[in-house]
Formats: sequence, structure tokens, C-alpha cells
Amino acid sequence: YYLNQIIRGIMLTLAIGLSYFLIVSLLEFFGNFNIAVRTFMFYSLLILVFGISIWFFVRPLFGFLRIGKLISYKDAARILRNHFPERQDKLENTLELAEMSQENPQASVLIQAAILQKTESIKPLPFLSALPLKSSLKYAKYIAPPLIIIVLLLSFWPSTISEGTERIVKHRQDFVPP
Repeated sequence: YYLNQIIRGIMLTLAIGLSYFLIVSLLEFFGNFNIAVRTFMFYSLLILVFGISIWFFVRPLFGFLRIGKLISYKDAARILRNHFPERQDKLENTLELAEMSQENPQASVLIQAAILQKTESIKPLPFLSALPLKSSLKYAKYIAPPLIIIVLLLSFWPSTISEGTERIVKHRQDFVPP
């Protein structure tokens, strides 16, 4: 689950970051803005990429590393239920038995035996097939357009990216319009 979220986060961060970078560089190249506008564009780019990185990449990374709030067993079972509907009852029953075991320590041995029996019956569950990595890779199509445009511009008209980017990075410096 978290690996899927991390891959999706990387793709979205790159897609949005590259798109905004391209827009800002081209606007500056053609607009020759003043210091205030370039400063706004520079910091908005940084804040946007930083915010998207935290929201779509760092949060799932913390979950993957088991830091902070994690998804519950019930949420995980719900995700698995979507991928393996034929095992829905067994997963839910096992979770209910685990809750009963915590609530009723006297019957714990009997409940543990039932849990063991249930887990044995669902053991050959192919968990890796439940990870929809292909659905995460669908976000790669959003990276392609800005990346292709940047590569084409750098190949045929490199000054549009290099000069615009230089003026944005050196946003506190005055530039004489050509």
C-alpha cells in the first residue's frame, strides 16, 4: 500500500514540478519580469514542490518506514477485500477473532487456535498481486508532456529554458531586457 503511494507521489511531484518549472521559465523568458515577480515565482515554485513532496511522498514514506500514523488492520483488510473478494469473510472473521482475543483473555487459547486455523486457510494469498503498481505507473503519462517539451526546447531553443531559469534563480538581481 505505502509503496504504491510512494511511487504515485514521485510521479505526481515530478509531473507538477516540471510543469510549473516549464511555465515559470517560459513566462520569465518572454515576460522579463521585475524583481518582485521573479521572487514570487521562485518562492512559489519552491513552496509548491516542497508541499507536494511532503504530501505525496514523505507521508507515505513515513508509513512505509512505520513512522507515525499507519493504516489499521481493518483498512488493510478493506484494501485486500477489493482485490480478493472470495476471501473477504475469512479476513474479516480473523480480525474479529483477534479483537475478541484481546477483549476476552479467558478464552484466548481457544480464540488463538481459531485464528491460526483461519490464517492457514488464507495463507496462499498472493499479497504482491494486491499491490496495484500498474495503477501507480499510470501517473507517468503526466510526466511525459512537460519533460518532452523541456527536452525539445533544450535541443532546439536552449535559451528559452536557460535564460528564464537563470533569471528566476537570480531573482534578486536586475536584468536589462534585450
